[in-house]
Order: sequence, then C-alpha cells, then structure tokens
Amino acid sequence: MEPSTELFDYFNLNPIDPIVDRFRSNIDEGRNQKTAISTFLNDLINHADEIENNTIKKAFKICLNATNTKLICDEVSVSDFRDLTASIKEQVSYREILKTVIDIAKELGNELDPIAMMRPVHSTVTRLRKTGEVPGYDKTTASLTDALKSETSGKIYRDVAEFWEVNFITNKPWCGLVNRIWASYRDNGQCGSDNVFSSNMDEDAWRRWLHAFRDRYLIQLMKEEDFTEVHQPSVKRRRNEPLVRGKFCHTTIPSQFKGGKTNRKLDIFIESSEIPDCETHKWRDVRVVGEVTSSVEQIGAKFNQLMRYAREIFYSQLLRRFVHGFCLHKDHIEFWIIDRAGAYSSGEFEALKTQEMLVRGLSSYMLMSDEELGLDPIISYNDANRCFVTLTNDNSETEKLEVIPRPVARPETIVSRGSTCFKTKDEKYLIKFSWGTGAKDNEIKFLNRAKNVTGVIQMVSSGKL
Repeated sequence: MEPSTELFDYFNLNPIDPIVDRFRSNIDEGRNQKTAISTFLNDLINHADEIENNTIKKAFKICLNATNTKLICDEVSVSDFRDLTASIKEQVSYREILKTVIDIAKELGNELDPIAMMRPVHSTVTRLRKTGEVPGYDKTTASLTDALKSETSGKIYRDVAEFWEVNFITNKPWCGLVNRIWASYRDNGQCGSDNVFSSNMDEDAWRRWLHAFRDRYLIQLMKEEDFTEVHQPSVKRRRNEPLVRGKFCHTTIPSQFKGGKTNRKLDIFIESSEIPDCETHKWRDVRVVGEVTSSVEQIGAKFNQLMRYAREIFYSQLLRRFVHGFCLHKDHIEFWIIDRAGAYSSGEFEALKTQEMLVRGLSSYMLMSDEELGLDPIISYNDANRCFVTLTNDNSETEKLEVIPRPVARPETIVSRGSTCFKTKDEKYLIKFSWGTGAKDNEIKFLNRAKNVTGVIQMVSSGKL
C-alpha cells in the first residue's frame, strides 16, 4: 500500500504520541526488541480503528498485520526494523515514523513495483530474465535503484550468524595485528582531541577522522622497516604478519571515476597503496566501498547507493568474486559482503561509545589479501593495460593467455551467473567464465557430446576454478 493523504490526516487528528512513548520506553528499559516492535505494530493497528475510509483502513491493517505475523514467526529479523527504531530514537515527526513503518512493511512483503525485466519474445527457447535486458533501465538513478531492488528481492540477508567471525577473525593471519591496532587506538587518545569521533560528523569531519586514524596507526605498518612518526602511538607488527596494503580514498565529483557504466561520487573507498595518488580513479582498482551519513532518514538510501557501487565494481572487475562494503550511519556501522547471489551483513554494531568494531573493520580491510577481498587472481593487467588470464585445465596444466581487454560479453547486473566471455588476442579462441548451476547436465557436457558436429562451437578445454 502507499501512504495516502487521508491516512496522514487521520493520524494528525489522532496523534500516536502514547504509542511512540510506549515503544521508546520499552526500548529504553531494555525490553525484548522483538516484543517491543510487535507491540508497537499492534498499537498502530488498533489505533486505526476509527479511519472512516474502509478501503484505506483495511489496506493499512492487512499490511501491518502481515508484517507483525512475519516478525512473530521469525520469518523476518529485528534488524529489518532498524530504520523504525532509529527514527523513533531520533524523535523525527510522526508523519516520518508512519512512512517508515509502511516502507518497511512494503519491503518485507515484497510489495515492490513490478519492473519489466525483458521484452516478451515468442520463442520455444527459455531465457533467464535479467535486469540488464531492458534498454535504458539505468538511465536514471531512480530507475536503476528500482531495478536493483527487484533483482535482489529476497536475496538480502541481514544479521547473518557468524558473519564477523568467519570474515574477520577465523584463520585470519592479520587478526592479532588488528587486536593491537585497536588496543593502541583505545589506549592512546584515539585520533586526538582535534578529531573526535561523533554521531553528527559531516563527510569532511569523517574524512579528517579517517585520515588521522591512518596517520596515527596504519602508515607505520605499510613497510617492513619501522618508521613510526614522532609522537605517534606505536603498533608492534610481528614477523610474518601482513603489511597494510590499502589506502583510503574519496572523490568530490563523479567524473573522477573511469571505467564503469556511469559516473559516481564515492564517500569512501579503499584501493591498493601501490597505486600512485591521483585525482582520477578506476573502478577496476576499488577494493572496498563505504557509505556514510549522519541522517537517520538516509540509511536506506545509502544502502541502495552501496548496491549501485557494487554493480559498477562487478561490471569493471570482470571476474570479481565478491565485494566488501560498509554503511556507517549516525552511531552504528554495518558490514556487508555482496556477491553474485545477493548481499549479506553482519548486522549493526554500535560505533560511537568505543568505536571498537569500526576500528577493527577498517583495519581488517587494509590488511586483507586479494583473495579475502574477493579479487580473482586469474585475471591480471600490465602497465600497458594488456590483459591476461591464467587458466588451469582438468589435467592441472596451467597456461597464461593474453586476451582482448574488452570482453565479448559480460553481465550488467549483480545477481547472475556472472557469465563473461573473452576473445584471445590472436582471435582464435573464446574463453568463457561462469558460475556453475549444479545441474547434472551442464553446458560442458553438452559441448563434449557435440564435438565434431558441423556448425556447433567446438570446446577445446574446460576446468573448474
């Protein structure tokens, strides 16, 4: 349902102050969040009894009842209501609270506006539906956002169990070093009195804090020799621990980025420390991307922006396996991994009182290997922008081939099998990469059966990565 003027008018005449106060009190007193949210939804449903327009009343009640049922039955997570909790804590207008409730209910009920995924074609051939098949779907930010929402509907997973442990702790050779970075930050005045981390920092203040953090705690870990700046806290790096491999960057105008589908301006991203400082950047070099806001109302918009950036990364980094990202909003941070199947998050961590998870997360990103960052070692470029792929066949034989940098085919979407085709430099062969489907009869088997059949492309070799 869409919030109508009549609905807002009703709640203006019948304020929800007691309902909001009750919810805020339940949260402040440490009550179970799931129970507090469910009680709030029930209170709103009952409060709507006197709406005169039966159609609006019925739609509103059905929408909220369905959402509450999913919450009670654990079909959705408490973290799905984070925007609601944040808006009430921030004491935004009741109109904004009501709009937030309805937006959440719509999203959890998958009530997204239907988007034509492809033009109808009368054929006996079955085709996968992909967002990129609609011409002009990404001409505007709004149309691209709607398309990505449709594409990832039901494939966004928040508060994934053991997300942090698996991706930031277990078997990570840099975990001990991250512990010492955090301890030094905690015990040595953080980033100094001139760069105090707060919940109302604008982008400039956030960047000043970020670069102060880099200068005080990370630069000293970028080379083997000890060159800790005078008067800066020391972080001891042990033998065989990795070096800091990344650097924080940002752009001020969209045209600073090259190699993507569209121009974008990024709040914060991480690229290799080996890349010379320059005003222009390549999407091909982006390792981690982040979004920052001090506005509760912008939380959802910033996540949508993060997904648009992930699409650019997958498009320009042709064999990228997954992308790390984070959203920092007000006093919470949420870490994300986005791959060809969807998006997964750590859930929200408190980022104001101690900044522990913020410091640990950013430090980890700067120490991760290419594999841990989701980069594919198969593809490489030299200084002249020549492109090479290193292949290993089923007989464990390895060969490095030069290919034409611009692929014959690549997906423009996030959720897909990632099918990407390169032509070798001598134009004798076509190399195809694709995520497997798990099907017993796959493309490789069919091509093997069709060997020496006239008019059918001949498979020379195949292998699993």
